[in-house]
Amino acid sequence: IISTLEFCQCEKSFKSMAVEHEALNTIIRLLEQLPDAMVPEAPTWGRLLYPILLHSAPKVRERAMFAMNLGLPAMLQHKDKIAKTLPADLDALLLRDMKSLMAKHHERTVIRVWCFYIKLLGKALHHGNLINRMLSIIEPGFKHSSPEVLQVTYKAWRDLIDNFALDPAILSNHRRVKLLMQVFRVNRNIVESVALEKLSVWWHFVIMLGEKASLNFDPVCTMLLQYCFGDIQSALSSTPLKIRTPSSLHKIGKHKPISHLLHSIWYSLVAHMKNALETTSMKDNLELFLSFLLCFKSIVDSQSLSPHKLLGCPVSFLVKLVFNHRIIETMMDSQSFFLLFEKLVSCGMRTNCEVLSFGQTVVEVLQDSVSCHDNCETLWKLWNCIAVRLLSHIRETSEVNQGNTLEHNFSCLLKVLAFPSVYLFPNDLPQTLAKNLLKTWSDLYCTFSRLAAMVPNVDANISCEELFKEILSNFQLNAPKVSCVVALILIFISSLHRILETLSASCHVLSQRPTLSTSRHFHRSLDNSKWVSYETEIVFCLIIPLVSACRNKILLIVFLSLFHSKSESFDHEVFASAGKFSFLV
Repeated sequence: IISTLEFCQCEKSFKSMAVEHEALNTIIRLLEQLPDAMVPEAPTWGRLLYPILLHSAPKVRERAMFAMNLGLPAMLQHKDKIAKTLPADLDALLLRDMKSLMAKHHERTVIRVWCFYIKLLGKALHHGNLINRMLSIIEPGFKHSSPEVLQVTYKAWRDLIDNFALDPAILSNHRRVKLLMQVFRVNRNIVESVALEKLSVWWHFVIMLGEKASLNFDPVCTMLLQYCFGDIQSALSSTPLKIRTPSSLHKIGKHKPISHLLHSIWYSLVAHMKNALETTSMKDNLELFLSFLLCFKSIVDSQSLSPHKLLGCPVSFLVKLVFNHRIIETMMDSQSFFLLFEKLVSCGMRTNCEVLSFGQTVVEVLQDSVSCHDNCETLWKLWNCIAVRLLSHIRETSEVNQGNTLEHNFSCLLKVLAFPSVYLFPNDLPQTLAKNLLKTWSDLYCTFSRLAAMVPNVDANISCEELFKEILSNFQLNAPKVSCVVALILIFISSLHRILETLSASCHVLSQRPTLSTSRHFHRSLDNSKWVSYETEIVFCLIIPLVSACRNKILLIVFLSLFHSKSESFDHEVFASAGKFSFLV
């Protein structure tokens, strides 16, 4: 049947309006009754159908439009084959017929046919001069005075955007963007329906750009914002020529508040900022990113959003903002808070500079939060997150000194190592978590002690001495409650044992008992290991009351034996202070 229709269409003796009309009826009947069988033959009957769309008889054009709408899905499946013959037919006859119908004021019909051709051409429209000839057909539609014609023309422009979107490189090309933006620059908003249609097509163009919208923000998005809200600069600088009166407001019932508007705008802003940072260099977006962070700070400080909604946003700001007192009290135990904290610490530790300073800041913020939240398991998770990443960093870089060659600074490692002894050991930490904590703490301290000994102009055992001083100073500020279980005391003793294992006895000399200095540099550090005796005596003063509170004499014997086991490496006078407490047994 299709071959017969093709023969009748090509034979001049059979050409007439009645034959073409009946041929359309035959194609429609076949599409309705045999849709699957008509799909493989789409290139053949499609070439018979699309020229009749521009027939001079209105009834034939109307029937051809119906057949085209019915068979377009099948034709699009074979548009590559149809696109091989359609450009030649356009140049030979169809473009001329379209201009002729446009001159006869059949704009809406021509624009509808133009849309069909754009869809069938596909990627064949991306190259060559055919696009210029096709644009000359639709150009009069944007200059028409009828709102209905303008609406149809803007809808046709959407089809052209979809055609260019078949190849993202073509759509985001500077020349194509400039071409598509020409119709949006023209102010032909006669009625509200035209303005809404223009806005809809413009927004569709932004969506099709996707991640490339940030690269074309000024020519596309900035103009869209000005179209929606007006030119702010001109509105501020110019003097109004007439008094603006409010339009009438029809109150029909209670209006629903737009409660999600702030969250939607903020989410879109974050998504755009993320795309901009991933596709362009950081130097170009530094000022924009700083303004973005200030905006986020104002949102957090205003406390206008709930903690759940706030923690759901991707945050790349300082950890201090996350440890807001309101968030700590309500969300610190939640998994979302820990994931956010883990992400921030991971990002901070990936930078190539000031990693130790960042770690010190995080630990200080964590110390400040203890007063608002004393859940030891949560504190252990947060501390472990910092310690594990810090241990990985110092193993890779051998960097433990925040100072210079003249003056060392171990503040970060000291604060991280002192945190469990002050805030976690005195609490009821489960035994399984305590064992994991001790392992992480021991690995971190051993690595720190080894690398600190290699820092130039640093005395032997200075890491042990400064760690003791850090722990003791925090003990004085945060006196622990004497309510520890035996397991935790054993863990504390084991950590002290690990410190003594790392002491260096290579420069041991006997001298008088030293005195603590108020300055950063001690008059005589642990190159004289009698410092161990002094520090051990102070630590005994802290640990013995805890042991006595448990009334476990066996535990005290274990504690003393751990210290006396080091007597083979150090002089016995070093541990003389330990004998002072033997009366407790």
